[in-house]
Amino acid sequence: GRWVEIMVPTADGEGHFCVACLYGISGSSGNTTKRADNERLLAHAILRAAQMKDVPYVLATDLNQNPSTSSCLSKAIEHELLYDVVDNFFSGEPPPTFRRKNIEEGMQGDGVTRIDTVLGNPAACHLFDKCEYLYSTALAFDHTPIRCEFKLENFQQNIRTAINPSPIKLPDHRHLSQKQR
Repeated sequence: GRWVEIMVPTADGEGHFCVACLYGISGSSGNTTKRADNERLLAHAILRAAQMKDVPYVLATDLNQNPSTSSCLSKAIEHELLYDVVDNFFSGEPPPTFRRKNIEEGMQGDGVTRIDTVLGNPAACHLFDKCEYLYSTALAFDHTPIRCEFKLENFQQNIRTAINPSPIKLPDHRHLSQKQR
């Protein structure tokens, strides 16, 4: 497997976002040892995305297994560390992205699966404007290209997040009279 990332400056260089690409371990969908290694690689990428907090982090993947069968990705999505952008844009029913003998829209049958997706941390998810499969540009390939477009104006927005409340320790004045308080 491979994982590479770059930091992209925006506007005058004060802002930035991170784009990463993760290629999972070949054969991980049918081999338990390779799947465990694949999950470990993905877990490292998830931790990296979670560290970014308010920096948008986009992770384009060929997981070599269906994203819905990854236990670490399922946990990350459940705990809102990452979101499956493609799944969200296709309302929970994204089409398959892989077939060994050329891809086409509506492909079905043996060996047809969804192993590619785009993931984003919470800071990145509000930036996406469009997500689509590009079948016509990949007629001789075995993976469906995924194109995502960003809403550029959202790179200029301030994002306000709620912080966890902190307890306030007040002195105990019960023993004092009203005048003493």
